Parts: sequence; C-alpha cells; structure tokens
Amino acid sequence: MDPPGTVRLEDRQGDHLVLSPQPSADPNEPLNWSTPRKVLHMTLLCLYTVFVFATVTVITPVWQDLLVDRGFSYTTLNNADATNFAALSVGCYLFVPFALRFGRRQVYILTALIMFAVGIWQANMKTLGDLFGSQVVGGLAGAVNESLFQVTVADLFFVHQRGTMNGIYLIMVTIGNSLGPVASGYVAANQGWQWSFWWCAIFMGITAVLMIFFLEESKYDYPQAMDETASTVNGSTTTAATKEEASTAEKHIPEEGGFDLRRFLTHYSEPIVMLYTFPTVAFTAIQYGFNIACLAILVITQATIYPEPPYDMSSIAVGNMEIPAAIGSLLGALFGGPLIDYFLLLAAKRNGGIYEPEMRLYLYCVPALFMAAGVLMYGLTIAKGMPWIINGVGSAFMGAGLGGMCDMSLAYLQDSYRGMVGDALVPVAFVRNICGTILAFAIPYWMDGMGTYNMFVLLGCLSLALSALHIPMIIYGKRSRERCADKYYAYLKRN
Repeated sequence: MDPPGTVRLEDRQGDHLVLSPQPSADPNEPLNWSTPRKVLHMTLLCLYTVFVFATVTVITPVWQDLLVDRGFSYTTLNNADATNFAALSVGCYLFVPFALRFGRRQVYILTALIMFAVGIWQANMKTLGDLFGSQVVGGLAGAVNESLFQVTVADLFFVHQRGTMNGIYLIMVTIGNSLGPVASGYVAANQGWQWSFWWCAIFMGITAVLMIFFLEESKYDYPQAMDETASTVNGSTTTAATKEEASTAEKHIPEEGGFDLRRFLTHYSEPIVMLYTFPTVAFTAIQYGFNIACLAILVITQATIYPEPPYDMSSIAVGNMEIPAAIGSLLGALFGGPLIDYFLLLAAKRNGGIYEPEMRLYLYCVPALFMAAGVLMYGLTIAKGMPWIINGVGSAFMGAGLGGMCDMSLAYLQDSYRGMVGDALVPVAFVRNICGTILAFAIPYWMDGMGTYNMFVLLGCLSLALSALHIPMIIYGKRSRERCADKYYAYLKRN
C-alpha cells in the first residue's frame, strides 16, 4: 500500500494528466467548481490576505512619528511588535477549529470584521493600552490567514496546482507585509500617521462587505473515500484507494446527531501531537518559522537602524527599503510555485507517472542559498553602515529565499497529508510566530550583547544549517510517511 501523498499524475502511457485528488461527480464539490467561480473565491481571499498583513505591519514605518507624537519609545514599540507575534501564535488555536468544524466562510468574515475594527482602533490610539491591545486583537484575528488559506487551497485545487496557489498567497503576504509599509511611509508623510491605519480600515471594510455577499463555503463533506491516494487512470482506480483498508480509513462521513464536543476539542489537542509525531509537519514548521522570523528581524532592524546615523532616513525612506525584499519574494514565489509545479510533472514522468511529495524539495537548495546569502549580505553591510543599495540587494536575496522556501515547504505538507492540513498548519503557524515573538523581544538585547555584525553571522550559519534539513527529508521522507500512515488514517477516521 502506498503511503499518504504518493499519487499517479500521469497515465501509464504518459500522455494524460491524472487529477489528484480525483473529484466526484457532484458539481458542488469545490474541486469541480468552474474556473470563474474559483477565481472569484481566491480573489476575495487574496484581498483579505493583503489587508490583514497590511493592518499588522503598517505601524513599523511610523515608529518615529509615534515616538514624537505619543511618546512611545523604540523599546516599547518593539515589545508591542513581539506581543503581536505572540497573539498570532495563539490565534490559529482560537479560530481554526471552528473553521474545520463549522466552515471556512464565517471565520473569514468574522476575522475580517475584527481587523476592520482593529484598523479604526489603531488610528485612534493614544495610550499604551491602545497600542498593546490593538496588537493583541489584531494578532489573534490575523493569525487565521496563516493556516486557513492553505486549507482552502487544498479544498479547491489539485496536487499539480497547489504550489502555484501557495505562491500567489505568498505574493499577497509580500504585498501586505512589505509594500504595505512602503505605502504607510508616504501616507504618514502626507496625511499624518493616523491615515496609515484609516486606509487599512477602509480597505478591510470594503473587503469584508464583498466577502459577505460573494464568498462561498469551501468546506465539503465527502460521502466516500476522498484523498490523493485515489486516482483514476483510463477509467480504473489505482494506488492505495483500491485496497479496502485504505478506502475505509479515508471515508469522511458527514456528522449525524448534532454537535460532537469531544471531536471538536480534538482540534485543540491534535496539532500539538502532530508536531512531534509527523516529521513532515516538524520540517515545515522549522522552515516556515525560521524564515518568517528572519523577515521579522529584517523589518525591526530597518525600523531601528535606518532612522539613525549614518543613514538618517525618513519614514518614507524606511518604508521604501521594503521594496527590495518584496521584489525578491515575488521572484521566489514564482520559482517555488508555478516553476516547481511544472518541474514536479517532469519528475513524475521520469518516475513512471508516480508523484512523491519529496519531489518538491529537489530544488530546495536554490532558495536556501539565496536566503543564507541574503542574511549575510544585508546584516553585515548594515552593521558596517555601508551604502543602502548593498543592504537592499541583501534584503532582496532574503525575500527570494523566503518566497521559494515557504512556498515549497507548505505545498510539501499539503501534498503529504491533505486530509489533516488544517490541524497540521496550526502548529506550523504557532512555531512561526513563537520564533518571531522570541526574536522580537530578544533583538535589542542580542544586538547590544553580541553586536549587529556577529548576530547576522550567527543567523546566516543557522539559515544554512536549518535549510539543510531538506536533504534527509528527500532521502527518508517517503519512509516517514509510510511509518505515519496508520496515524494519518486514524486521524481521518476520527475527523
């Protein structure tokens, strides 16, 4: 019996693409939605993603304005940023179980309305309570987007499309995370820092209204076995789903008899267990967590170093320094998304039409080297006060590494365990934000104690060491999926 994630993507003659997972005959199943229907759905979620991340990050370029206008110190603002990361790590646990049990649509809309309120709150903040309170609430609601988007991708798209869709997601994250602060710098200079938040509230409000009227529910209860392990080739079913035990394990029967509290509560306990029982989940959490933490270090050091000599940058200039990382992230997402999707079709063809999720990691070394080079180039040159253009090239390399590595690792997890991707992404988001929380609190003390130069040398070495974990995953990943198959099918039975 093939392990979870192993599927046939081409028929035995090699001239026909096999859809995986194999859709049913029901036109209402999300996999069968028309292209315009899927495009509308994903467009709304892309807008949601942009403005969620923008609402969380537009504060960074106005730190200097808040220092002058509200008396908040850099240490206080840095701690508020760390508090936001901490709230982001908790938010998935708060909201995602509801999305998995009751549906995605209402959770998306609820959190969009909360982020709308957060934007208004931030525009009117006057006290430390406003600063920290808005960061906590924004983190709790904004965290949903870090895992639920990938659940929706698994709901709507096939194996050979997921890398591209994750790439689009990361591009939206980049626009919100990087270009949001760019716009914030210009808005703050021309309209006042409050309008950086007012514009986020306005656009998030518009997005919430559009979602109320046009966003559909993508949660679908399958009456029969439905997973990647079942694929149809020339009218016959192949791979593990032909076996009675796999078919039974993968059945997803709609609940009868109402709300099952015990089953609902397992969504709070199982993500923790997954982190140390499924190597694929742990690998994705480490890669995603460290790389996003490096992005947080980039943003924080730019906000604290660039306004001071020798750079003496304005809020506009500080915001503009996000552009190189954004460009790099866009290119990295294109590499990790559509290019890797095309590559895996070629790899499957060479493997007799059989696709293994580890094929996504064959070219992982490319963005990994970009990330390590970018960390060193950005960090060492900014520590020496070298021209900003050199820092910018380094941050562009970091963005390229982040876009490619995050896309490839997320798609690897989706391909390996589609049936539990919602719960599996909760610990991934948790680790990502815990890393950001620890580093955000530690950065000022770390820089003072070790020095900026030595700190980035250590980060560059860590980047190389952690990215090298993809090598044992390529070698032993299939074996680990075989060992974890019983646990995966047991999870599907319970849920």
